[in-house]
Amino acid sequence: MVKDFNINDTLKVRIIKGIPVGYGLGSSAASAVAAVRALDALYDLNLDTNTLIKYSALGEVASANVAHYDNVAASMLGGFVIVRDEPLNVIRFEPPEDLVICVVTPRISVPKGKTGIARSVLPESVSLRSMVSNVANASIMVAGFAMRDVRVIADAIRDMVVEPARKHLIPLYDNVKDNALRNGALAVTISGAGPSILIVTDKRDTAVRISNLMQDLYTAKWYAMYSKGMQACRGLQDNRE
Repeated sequence: MVKDFNINDTLKVRIIKGIPVGYGLGSSAASAVAAVRALDALYDLNLDTNTLIKYSALGEVASANVAHYDNVAASMLGGFVIVRDEPLNVIRFEPPEDLVICVVTPRISVPKGKTGIARSVLPESVSLRSMVSNVANASIMVAGFAMRDVRVIADAIRDMVVEPARKHLIPLYDNVKDNALRNGALAVTISGAGPSILIVTDKRDTAVRISNLMQDLYTAKWYAMYSKGMQACRGLQDNRE
């Protein structure tokens, strides 16, 4: 943007945000959009939405080597966004008022280049059945947002390709999904490349209850795994002695 619009000032961009970096919540997209919107406002560029999205996508190239138009469009516009890359077309839906999302983020260390790692586990080819199922569910989800019907949206969250390939990268994913669905969740899926997990509900009190249950689940499981690990270490020490 500095080059294209002949901006000669010395610029230093500092972004303060509350989005955890590297946990599948669109952190890099949020940074890119914040910088682009700031420059557009600061220099009275008055750029249209598609142009702003294209510049924001360049920020994603810097962080993830790929222009994620879907991520930056969502950060730019909010709501539910559908994006086609070439030619760029962005359509936004206002989400239903009773759509409540609970985000569960395991406190684990994420490796550098995590997005690339998450992509490396995806299958190079998928069956026709899986492709048809995913396209059908994506279509139903769009219809659900057009209808502003949370139940229709949640029913469409059935991933036959990415979730099965990536869930092993997320500690306790199956436990979280099973427990959330048993306690009132309408759907559960991976957020971006993970490890954050999205839980869909239509009531805030349900989301709060599930959030507390998930915190208890991770605390108990982490303690159990830590204790087991300590016992194994003590066993090794006893053998040495």
